[in-house]
Amino acid sequence: MVVLCCVVACKGGSPPDATYTTRGEVKALGPRLDLHHEAIPEYRSRTDQPTGMASMVMSFHVAPGVSLVGVVAGTKVAITFEVRWTADPGLLITALTVLPPDAKLDLSAM
Repeated sequence: MVVLCCVVACKGGSPPDATYTTRGEVKALGPRLDLHHEAIPEYRSRTDQPTGMASMVMSFHVAPGVSLVGVVAGTKVAITFEVRWTADPGLLITALTVLPPDAKLDLSAM
């Protein structure tokens, strides 16, 4: 189901350059989802070099079929997102799970 949604959302079905999973707190919802996410130590650069990514706020597009029911600013979530360096959208959430409100997140710098 997620793969089918991604093919539609990615306009042509080009495979992602990378896929990551992280947790964070929603900061805003609009045309995009703004998320303050935990550090992503396995993150790799455009040239596939291991760089890691510090905890920060980023804006993501949300793939069709990914439910945002119950998600508001302040909601803690776990997401899986795809990175496409040369396609739009560059950052696409393909899965989202709402976490319990008391979930402990590490939103400090890496």
